[in-house]
Amino acid sequence: MLLTVLYLLLLLIIILLGSLCLPWKIGARGSIKTKSELIQGIGAVTVGGRSFGIMVRFLPEMVLCLGPYSNPWITKSLAGNVKKKKKKPPKALKEKKKKTISEQLQQLDQIPLWKKLIRSTLEKIHWERVYIDGYVGFSSPMITGLLMGLVAWLKTILPPSKTTIKIMPHFKGQSDFNLTGDLLFRLHPAILAISVGWVYIRNK
Repeated sequence: MLLTVLYLLLLLIIILLGSLCLPWKIGARGSIKTKSELIQGIGAVTVGGRSFGIMVRFLPEMVLCLGPYSNPWITKSLAGNVKKKKKKPPKALKEKKKKTISEQLQQLDQIPLWKKLIRSTLEKIHWERVYIDGYVGFSSPMITGLLMGLVAWLKTILPPSKTTIKIMPHFKGQSDFNLTGDLLFRLHPAILAISVGWVYIRNK
């Protein structure tokens, strides 16, 4: 019995390692917007072929599907698996004040390593379609400006013939966005992990 379990475990490990060496085709399509201070949207992420594979639908409810995308064989709701966060007791006044999002983004923008890691990741992905359209704005104009700078930088990395990004900034002093996106790309997980790991080690 123990030997059978070990064989099955070994077989699962071999299948997992083999899947990491095979190319993955990943697609994402959906839209998201704010309405009456609530976030609404619909979308799905697929891993597999053009019409068959694993699909995760999200917003308004997270659902895992296996089989043909149009009529999956297995559908499993993941909403029940999400654990509610327990309320933490109030912290002591002597603790350091947490940094705001603006301060965190400013600090991140001063670290050249993260840009190298993102560039290495995107360059190892074979992009077939990148389409993002809409507008975005945050309560802090600084965050909106930093985000638009990041978008402009990403345009220099992604292939121009396959990329259409039309995101307009909104400086209204409040969070307001409406975005529609459609992504399709292929990657080799093992090659990607080795490449990103090498960039991290070399620049650390």
